[in-house]
Amino acid sequence: MIRTKDVLNCLPLLASVLGDQYGVQVCIGGKEACTNGKVIYLPALPTDCEPELLAMARGFVDHEAAHIRHTDFTALRTAKLDPVTFNLFNCLEDWRIEKKLSAIFPGCRHNLNWLIRRFFVEEAESRAGDDPPALAVLDYVLLTVRAWDVEEVNRPRMAAVDALLKHFPGLREVLDAVLAKVYIHCPDTAAAMAYARQLAQSIRQWEPQQQQKETRENGADLCDSAPQSDQDISSDCASQTQQPTSPSRAKDQLAALLHAEAQDLPQNLGELLSTALTLCQAESAFEKVTVAIEGFRQSGALPEEQKLQALQASTALRTRLQGLLQARTQKRCSIGRRGALHPGSLHRLQTGNPRIFSREAEQTGLNTAVHILLDVSGSMSGIPIVLAKQACFAVAKALENIKGVNPAVTAFPAMASTSSVFPIMRHGQ
Repeated sequence: MIRTKDVLNCLPLLASVLGDQYGVQVCIGGKEACTNGKVIYLPALPTDCEPELLAMARGFVDHEAAHIRHTDFTALRTAKLDPVTFNLFNCLEDWRIEKKLSAIFPGCRHNLNWLIRRFFVEEAESRAGDDPPALAVLDYVLLTVRAWDVEEVNRPRMAAVDALLKHFPGLREVLDAVLAKVYIHCPDTAAAMAYARQLAQSIRQWEPQQQQKETRENGADLCDSAPQSDQDISSDCASQTQQPTSPSRAKDQLAALLHAEAQDLPQNLGELLSTALTLCQAESAFEKVTVAIEGFRQSGALPEEQKLQALQASTALRTRLQGLLQARTQKRCSIGRRGALHPGSLHRLQTGNPRIFSREAEQTGLNTAVHILLDVSGSMSGIPIVLAKQACFAVAKALENIKGVNPAVTAFPAMASTSSVFPIMRHGQ
């Protein structure tokens, strides 16, 4: 059975594969979940975390690795988007990069779809209460994009549809025209920013339509104007009985939205994941999972006298290891009814024994890595550290002469912190 702690400790390797470059790292043990474009940071997660928390951590690595791989951070910083345009850009860019990553790693699509259901279906909350109706405009864009991958998102999306029909008639159709172009062709970050600017401009230029009489016939017309696909998901006509916002007030609300701060806007998937992971971080230092970082420590060659003692003491070890591994990889000959003719077994024909053929079988050879950890903390000072260094040298020397074995030696802790290591001999050296 795979332990949760082992899965968490392998996240840095997973991020390196998804990032498609060795420079991508995952740091586990901080206070928040975020990325700077090169490093993915995860908070100190508890060792006994629930499967749901582990799935969120894995999904966060998938999501942020997709950003590192496919988002042009230089172009994004140069653009200097305002908060609303940046919020709209995040909606489009998240969908674009996740789609690209899932085409390469299909398993990521499963992880990301689970997250979309988790945050945009199971925990979806209507903003029809105390929240300003203008936020429904951004909700509509976010949920529409997410519904392209997970159909269940259409159910909470209809609350945003109702708000647009009621308070901002005509705006939905303009937004849909831009989103349709995004779905057809959005190749890179620059395109996503261009579409986000178009969506923001559509919101900025919206003008109230001529106020119509509130009659049942008018309500029926509004119901009939909804697309067929939306009618099967939600009864968006029910909200038409409520009093819509006056045209002048609706225009003022959109104007206020365009000047809102980032923290007042709907959160995208990355922000929701970051918040959830930060809230679930371990409270105690003794129950959290951290991944050591590479640091520096002063080191020197083993003295010749100690080296000679280690080699003499390890002669028996080297002989026994080589003999054992050689026995595991040698070819063995078995006599049977099939195979190549074995001249030494022809005498069996006189007794009617047909087992005169030989078959050579070669057992699987050894192909493994051995990593030796050397404790160089203060408690090892004196004779213990001398003996430990000689033992590491002897074992590594014995293993490196055996074909198929790749040894390495690492000392801990390094000078940086207690959660740091210093490589003495790397794999392949």
